[in-house]
Amino acid sequence: MGDEVVLEKLEEISVKQNKKTDELKTNVDKLETKYNEQVEANAELKEQNDDLAARVKDLEQKGALPQGGAVETKSLGQQFADSPEFKKAMESKVSGIVEIKAPTGNVGTTDAQTYSQRIAGVIPLPQEAPTVYAALPKSRATSNSIDYVKEETFVSNVDEVAEKGALPLSTTEYVTVNTPVVNAGHHIKITEQMLQDNVAVASLIDTRMGQKVLQKINNLVVMGSGTMKV
Repeated sequence: MGDEVVLEKLEEISVKQNKKTDELKTNVDKLETKYNEQVEANAELKEQNDDLAARVKDLEQKGALPQGGAVETKSLGQQFADSPEFKKAMESKVSGIVEIKAPTGNVGTTDAQTYSQRIAGVIPLPQEAPTVYAALPKSRATSNSIDYVKEETFVSNVDEVAEKGALPLSTTEYVTVNTPVVNAGHHIKITEQMLQDNVAVASLIDTRMGQKVLQKINNLVVMGSGTMKV
Protein backbone atom coordinates (compact mmCIF):
# COMPACT_ATOMS: atom_id res chain seq x y z
CA MET A 1 0.00 0.00 0.00
CA GLY A 2 2.83 2.37 0.86
CA ASP A 3 4.66 1.63 -2.40
CA GLU A 4 1.55 2.42 -4.44
CA VAL A 5 1.20 5.82 -2.71
CA VAL A 6 4.84 6.62 -3.40
CA LEU A 7 4.43 5.65 -7.07
CA GLU A 8 1.34 7.86 -7.39
CA LYS A 9 3.19 10.77 -5.86
CA LEU A 10 6.14 10.23 -8.21
CA GLU A 11 3.81 10.05 -11.20
CA GLU A 12 2.06 13.24 -10.07
CA ILE A 13 5.40 15.01 -9.64
CA SER A 14 6.53 13.77 -13.05
CA VAL A 15 3.35 15.06 -14.69
CA LYS A 16 3.74 18.47 -13.09
CA GLN A 17 7.41 18.57 -14.06
CA ASN A 18 6.59 17.67 -17.65
CA LYS A 19 3.91 20.35 -17.70
CA LYS A 20 6.33 22.97 -16.44
CA THR A 21 8.90 21.84 -18.98
CA ASP A 22 6.34 22.17 -21.78
CA GLU A 23 5.37 25.65 -20.56
CA LEU A 24 9.03 26.68 -20.41
CA LYS A 25 9.63 25.36 -23.91
CA THR A 26 6.56 27.25 -25.14
CA ASN A 27 7.83 30.48 -23.56
CA VAL A 28 11.27 29.94 -25.08
CA ASP A 29 9.69 29.39 -28.49
CA LYS A 30 7.69 32.60 -28.10
CA LEU A 31 10.80 34.54 -27.12
CA GLU A 32 12.67 33.11 -30.08
CA THR A 33 9.84 34.08 -32.40
CA LYS A 34 9.76 37.64 -31.01
CA TYR A 35 13.54 37.86 -31.33
CA ASN A 36 13.43 36.78 -34.97
CA GLU A 37 10.63 39.27 -35.64
CA GLN A 38 12.71 42.03 -33.99
CA VAL A 39 15.75 41.09 -36.08
CA GLU A 40 13.66 41.28 -39.24
CA ALA A 41 12.19 44.62 -38.16
CA ASN A 42 15.65 46.00 -37.42
CA ALA A 43 16.90 44.86 -40.81
CA GLU A 44 13.93 46.51 -42.51
CA LEU A 45 14.45 49.69 -40.49
CA LYS A 46 18.16 49.75 -41.42
CA GLU A 47 17.24 49.34 -45.07
CA GLN A 48 14.81 52.26 -44.80
CA ASN A 49 17.43 54.40 -43.04
CA ASP A 50 20.01 53.60 -45.71
CA ASP A 51 17.51 54.50 -48.41
CA LEU A 52 16.63 57.74 -46.62
CA ALA A 53 20.33 58.63 -46.19
CA ALA A 54 20.91 58.03 -49.90
CA ARG A 55 17.96 60.28 -50.77
CA VAL A 56 19.19 63.02 -48.43
CA LYS A 57 22.67 62.84 -49.94
CA ASP A 58 21.21 63.01 -53.43
CA LEU A 59 19.08 66.02 -52.45
CA GLU A 60 22.12 67.74 -50.91
CA GLN A 61 24.08 67.25 -54.09
CA LYS A 62 21.25 68.47 -56.25
CA GLY A 63 20.39 71.32 -53.86
CA ALA A 64 23.86 72.85 -53.72
CA LEU A 65 22.38 76.06 -55.11
CA PRO A 66 19.81 77.95 -52.98
CA GLN A 67 16.16 77.51 -53.86
CA GLY A 68 14.34 80.18 -55.79
CA GLY A 69 15.16 79.41 -59.39
CA ALA A 70 18.92 79.94 -59.24
CA VAL A 71 20.56 79.42 -62.63
CA GLU A 72 24.10 79.39 -63.83
CA THR A 73 25.16 82.66 -65.45
CA LYS A 74 26.75 82.28 -68.87
CA SER A 75 30.28 83.52 -69.38
CA LEU A 76 31.10 86.22 -71.92
CA GLY A 77 32.35 83.59 -74.36
CA GLN A 78 29.18 81.51 -73.99
CA GLN A 79 27.03 84.60 -74.50
CA PHE A 80 29.00 85.45 -77.67
CA ALA A 81 28.77 81.93 -79.11
CA ASP A 82 25.03 81.66 -78.34
CA SER A 83 24.11 85.13 -79.62
CA PRO A 84 21.84 85.35 -82.70
CA GLU A 85 24.22 87.85 -84.29
CA PHE A 86 27.12 85.39 -84.16
CA LYS A 87 25.03 82.54 -85.54
CA LYS A 88 23.78 84.81 -88.33
CA ALA A 89 27.33 85.85 -89.14
CA MET A 90 28.40 82.20 -89.29
CA GLU A 91 25.59 81.36 -91.73
CA SER A 92 25.98 84.38 -94.00
CA LYS A 93 29.79 84.68 -93.72
CA VAL A 94 29.30 88.41 -93.20
CA SER A 95 31.14 90.39 -90.52
CA GLY A 96 29.11 92.17 -87.90
CA ILE A 97 29.08 93.50 -84.32
CA VAL A 98 27.98 91.37 -81.40
CA GLU A 99 27.24 93.20 -78.12
CA ILE A 100 27.42 91.27 -74.87
CA LYS A 101 27.26 92.50 -71.29
CA ALA A 102 28.91 91.16 -68.19
CA PRO A 103 26.60 90.56 -65.20
CA THR A 104 26.68 93.35 -62.61
CA GLY A 105 24.94 92.35 -59.41
CA ASN A 106 23.70 89.25 -57.68
CA VAL A 107 25.11 86.70 -60.09
CA GLY A 108 23.11 83.51 -60.50
CA THR A 109 19.52 84.79 -60.18
CA THR A 110 16.76 85.21 -62.71
CA ASP A 111 16.01 88.75 -61.55
CA ALA A 112 17.38 91.83 -63.26
CA GLN A 113 21.08 92.31 -62.57
CA THR A 114 20.72 95.77 -61.06
CA TYR A 115 21.61 95.37 -57.35
CA SER A 116 24.72 94.47 -55.42
CA GLN A 117 25.22 91.24 -53.53
CA ARG A 118 25.03 91.50 -49.72
CA ILE A 119 27.33 89.15 -47.80
CA ALA A 120 26.05 88.07 -44.39
CA GLY A 121 27.98 88.90 -41.25
CA VAL A 122 30.64 91.51 -40.54
CA ILE A 123 34.28 91.34 -41.56
CA PRO A 124 36.15 92.38 -38.38
CA LEU A 125 39.47 94.13 -38.03
CA PRO A 126 42.55 91.98 -37.29
CA GLN A 127 42.61 90.87 -33.66
CA GLU A 128 45.52 89.95 -31.44
CA ALA A 129 45.22 86.56 -29.78
CA PRO A 130 45.55 86.63 -25.93
CA THR A 131 48.45 84.18 -25.95
CA VAL A 132 49.73 84.91 -22.42
CA TYR A 133 46.28 84.77 -20.79
CA ALA A 134 45.46 81.54 -22.62
CA ALA A 135 48.61 79.88 -21.24
CA LEU A 136 47.88 80.74 -17.58
CA PRO A 137 45.85 78.46 -15.27
CA LYS A 138 42.46 79.92 -14.35
CA SER A 139 39.79 79.21 -11.72
CA ARG A 140 36.46 80.71 -10.69
CA ALA A 141 36.48 83.32 -7.90
CA THR A 142 34.09 82.73 -4.99
CA SER A 143 34.56 86.08 -3.22
CA ASN A 144 35.11 89.77 -3.99
CA SER A 145 38.74 89.54 -2.83
CA ILE A 146 41.48 86.94 -3.10
CA ASP A 147 44.33 86.15 -0.68
CA TYR A 148 47.39 84.41 -2.02
CA VAL A 149 51.00 83.80 -1.00
CA LYS A 150 53.65 85.53 -3.10
CA GLU A 151 57.37 84.89 -3.14
CA GLU A 152 59.00 88.21 -2.15
CA THR A 153 62.72 87.35 -2.34
CA PHE A 154 64.94 84.39 -3.10
CA VAL A 155 68.64 84.48 -2.30
CA SER A 156 70.44 81.65 -4.03
CA ASN A 157 73.73 80.53 -2.44
CA VAL A 158 74.31 77.57 -4.70
CA ASP A 159 78.04 76.80 -4.83
CA GLU A 160 80.50 73.97 -5.29
CA VAL A 161 81.42 72.07 -2.14
CA ALA A 162 84.04 69.49 -1.24
CA GLU A 163 83.24 65.84 -0.65
CA LYS A 164 80.95 65.51 2.38
CA GLY A 165 81.11 69.30 2.79
CA ALA A 166 78.19 71.30 4.14
CA LEU A 167 75.87 72.73 1.53
CA PRO A 168 75.29 76.49 1.57
CA LEU A 169 71.87 77.75 2.70
CA SER A 170 69.60 79.60 0.28
CA THR A 171 66.92 81.84 1.76
CA THR A 172 63.50 82.89 0.58
CA GLU A 173 60.72 85.12 1.93
CA TYR A 174 57.00 84.95 1.33
CA VAL A 175 54.25 87.51 1.89
CA THR A 176 50.47 87.20 1.92
CA VAL A 177 48.80 89.49 -0.60
CA ASN A 178 45.16 90.53 -0.76
CA THR A 179 43.82 91.72 -4.09
CA PRO A 180 40.24 92.73 -4.97
CA VAL A 181 38.30 91.03 -7.74
CA VAL A 182 37.46 93.60 -10.42
CA ASN A 183 35.15 93.50 -13.41
CA ALA A 184 36.28 94.07 -16.99
CA GLY A 185 33.72 94.67 -19.72
CA HIS A 186 32.26 97.07 -22.26
CA HIS A 187 29.14 97.67 -24.34
CA ILE A 188 28.33 98.95 -27.83
CA LYS A 189 25.30 100.21 -29.72
CA ILE A 190 23.63 98.04 -32.35
CA THR A 191 21.09 98.83 -35.03
CA GLU A 192 17.41 97.90 -35.03
CA GLN A 193 18.09 95.57 -37.94
CA MET A 194 20.68 93.65 -35.89
CA LEU A 195 18.20 93.36 -33.02
CA GLN A 196 16.07 91.27 -35.36
CA ASP A 197 19.01 88.98 -36.16
CA ASN A 198 19.64 86.99 -32.97
CA VAL A 199 22.32 84.86 -34.64
CA ALA A 200 24.35 87.94 -35.58
CA VAL A 201 24.00 89.39 -32.06
CA ALA A 202 25.12 86.13 -30.44
CA SER A 203 28.07 85.90 -32.82
CA LEU A 204 29.08 89.50 -32.07
CA ILE A 205 29.03 88.86 -28.31
CA ASP A 206 30.82 85.53 -28.49
CA THR A 207 33.58 86.73 -30.82
CA ARG A 208 34.14 90.45 -31.06
CA MET A 209 32.99 91.60 -27.61
CA GLY A 210 34.48 88.69 -25.71
CA GLN A 211 37.73 88.90 -27.65
CA LYS A 212 38.25 92.51 -26.63
CA VAL A 213 37.72 91.63 -22.96
CA LEU A 214 40.33 88.88 -23.22
CA GLN A 215 42.74 91.30 -24.90
CA LYS A 216 42.34 93.78 -22.04
CA ILE A 217 42.94 91.09 -19.41
CA ASN A 218 45.91 89.81 -21.39
CA ASN A 219 47.45 93.32 -21.45
CA LEU A 220 46.87 93.72 -17.69
CA VAL A 221 48.60 90.41 -17.05
CA VAL A 222 51.58 91.35 -19.23
CA MET A 223 52.04 95.05 -18.41
CA GLY A 224 49.74 95.84 -15.49
CA SER A 225 47.47 98.85 -15.14
CA GLY A 226 49.24 100.66 -12.29
CA THR A 227 46.02 100.83 -10.27
CA MET A 228 44.71 97.31 -9.89
CA LYS A 229 45.84 93.70 -10.07
CA VAL A 230 44.27 90.95 -12.11
